[in-house]
Amino acid sequence: MPKRNRNQSNNSYRGKVGQVFKLLFQIFSLLILLATTIGIIYFYRTYGRDLLQLQSKARQMVHESTRDTFRAAQTSLVYDSEGDLISTLKYDKDVYYIAFEDIPSAAIDAMLVSEDRKFLEHDGVDYLANIRALIALIKNKGKITQGASTITQQLARNVFLTHEVTYERKAEEIFVAMELEKKYTKFDILEFYFNNIYFSNGHYGIQAASYGYFGKSIKGLSLSQIVFLCAIPNNPNRYNPVTNFDNTIARRDRILEQMLADGIVNQ
Repeated sequence: MPKRNRNQSNNSYRGKVGQVFKLLFQIFSLLILLATTIGIIYFYRTYGRDLLQLQSKARQMVHESTRDTFRAAQTSLVYDSEGDLISTLKYDKDVYYIAFEDIPSAAIDAMLVSEDRKFLEHDGVDYLANIRALIALIKNKGKITQGASTITQQLARNVFLTHEVTYERKAEEIFVAMELEKKYTKFDILEFYFNNIYFSNGHYGIQAASYGYFGKSIKGLSLSQIVFLCAIPNNPNRYNPVTNFDNTIARRDRILEQMLADGIVNQ
C-alpha cells in the first residue's frame, strides 16, 4: 500500500512538472508570436510602404517595356560604295545588337557558369545567394563583399536602374527582375542581357565588345576569346583588358577551368 502511494505521488509530481513545462512553452510561443507581430508592424511602418511603392514602380516599368526598350542607342555603321567601313556613329551606348540565335553557345555557357548557375531554375532572384550576401554584409559591418545578383537582376540594373549601392535600389532591382521573368522568356532575357551588359571602355553588349577588342564579330572568335570577353562584366574596372589585362586573363582561365570541370568543354 505505501508503495502504491509513492507511485501515485511520483505520477502526480510528473504531471505537475509536465503542466509547468506546457505552460512555459505556451508563454514562450505567445512571446515569439508577439515579437514577430511587433516586428512585422515595425517593418511595415518603417519600410513597408516604400517597398510597396518600389514594387508598383517596378511593375509599371516592366509592363511598359517592349523589345525595343533593350535595343536603344544602337551604333550606326557607315560603309562606302565598295562595302568598306568608313565611319561609326555612336550614340549614348556602343551597342551592336545581336539576336539570341547568333550568340555563341560558349558565351552563354561561360556566363551561366560564372554569373548565374541557377538561371534556368529561379524566377529572377536567387534567394539563397541573397541570404548569403546578407550574412556577409552583417559580418563585414555593412561593407558589401559578396554579390547576389542574378543575370536577370543585372539586366534590371543596367537597363532600368542605376548602380547606386543602397538597400532601396537593391529592393527595386529584385522587383524589376521578378517582373521581367513574368513578361519575358529565359531566352529573351539572355538576349537582352548579352546586348546590354557593360564590357568596359564604352562597349555595351558582347558584339560591341567583340569588335572593340578583337576587331571582328563574336561569331569569328575562338573559345578563349569568347570567354575572355565574358570575364569582363563581373567587374568592368577590375577586369578592364586595357588597364588590368592580367586580371582579365586570370578570370578567363578560372572560367575555362570551371567549364572543363563541369564537362562543358574538353581539354
